[in-house]
Amino acid sequence: MRQLSSAALLFAVLCTACSAERNDDAPRPHQGQATESTTAATPKQQPRNSVNTPEPRHHVDFMSRANLHIQHKRYQEALVDMDAALSLAPHSSEYRFLRCMLKERLGEPLPLAKDCYAQVVNQLAHEDEAKCEADMNCVIADLMAEGPRAHERQQKFLALPASPAESEVRHYVLDKFDRDKYLKTILP
Repeated sequence: MRQLSSAALLFAVLCTACSAERNDDAPRPHQGQATESTTAATPKQQPRNSVNTPEPRHHVDFMSRANLHIQHKRYQEALVDMDAALSLAPHSSEYRFLRCMLKERLGEPLPLAKDCYAQVVNQLAHEDEAKCEADMNCVIADLMAEGPRAHERQQKFLALPASPAESEVRHYVLDKFDRDKYLKTILP
């Protein structure tokens, strides 16, 4: 089996967040009215070695910039942008999941990190349990939370029909899942 890079895994896990379509009706900060979330994430407020991109105006822009920070291992800056993206798209479980991983990578105590992942699972399972069991993010979040149904969801997910390529990714990520290894693979 070929080795998958951490960038490919991040893409596979968060593909729905990366392909999110812009909604021109989505709430945006008003020009001239800075909010705490947008002020904290503007390029002027960031350290010198930060990624130099235009000021984001949409949650997808914040997510894109967070991904750039992650590629440069600037996790604190990525977390600031994730918080800003979540303030504009508060129901995004993908953003919330990545935020949990960033907080844990930055040293959040394990019980709090597991609670964060459990909240992602509860959000997805509350919407539709079958959707949660068919969503790789939900399955991985449950494994990261070490939830009581995590292994059951893992097995159900692996049993779902998938293309050979999709099946390879699923098994590569989920077989012998190790939460610490996974976190360090996604956020080295």
